Amino acid sequence: MEKAGYMNLLNRVLQGALDNKFDFFGYLALMPRYPLILVSSVVIMFIAIFINQAIDLLYLDLCLLYLYVLTSIIYLKKIPRTYQYLLLMLMSVLALEIASYFMAVIYRNNHPIYHLTVPVQIGVFGLIFRKTLFPKGRNSNYTFLIVCLILLSLLNSLFLQDLSTAPSYGMLLLSFFVITSSLFQFKLMLTKPTHKKLTLRAIFWFCIASFLFYTLTFVSFGLHAILLEDLPQFVFDFIMWFNLVLYFLYFVAIYLSTKSKPLTNDAVG
Repeated sequence: MEKAGYMNLLNRVLQGALDNKFDFFGYLALMPRYPLILVSSVVIMFIAIFINQAIDLLYLDLCLLYLYVLTSIIYLKKIPRTYQYLLLMLMSVLALEIASYFMAVIYRNNHPIYHLTVPVQIGVFGLIFRKTLFPKGRNSNYTFLIVCLILLSLLNSLFLQDLSTAPSYGMLLLSFFVITSSLFQFKLMLTKPTHKKLTLRAIFWFCIASFLFYTLTFVSFGLHAILLEDLPQFVFDFIMWFNLVLYFLYFVAIYLSTKSKPLTNDAVG
């Protein structure tokens, strides 16, 4: 499909050259979008590494996330239900990060947004892993676990860590949940392999990204909770950089999910 798209684009460009015309928007409409976004985002990330002083990490983070969300929405009908939930999470993260930025500017404190982020992400991760870990049915114990974790995060925000402080306990809950669910998913991939190469499976990249990022988050917020003081700035900068990797790998997972031909709309990929 992608090869046909590129051939169509090449033919259009050659015909335009023969006719002495250059139709930029026409060429762009024919460009297969996912490879274009994948390549351009990697280029932007590497450029940012070399000119870090000139680019605000948050702006770069939001721009790439916006590109991924926009491109995924364009191909929404091709994305299986499981990865539509992943897209929903990226959209919620984008909205919450923008709200966080404005709260930091206006009120000098954006911690309330992260108190809201924790239960939202537990819920969406729960929807995704419930489908990937139990593809043939819904596990009531796992659903009960998700509900309990959401309630615990809310109780933490109400009684332990107020909205003006970082929800380190809530982030520990979220991270532990994602790490353990990812490990169970890895076990499932190893014990029940498919004919598809592992690195071509959407669920593989989703779990790799989730496991690595939330392990880093678990260690960071674990230290924050133990030390009861702010961590060095370089720790938060490193997490921001790893955000770029996280979103990129999530987009790779969404992209690969559109390449499979699932039997149902709930396919794992």
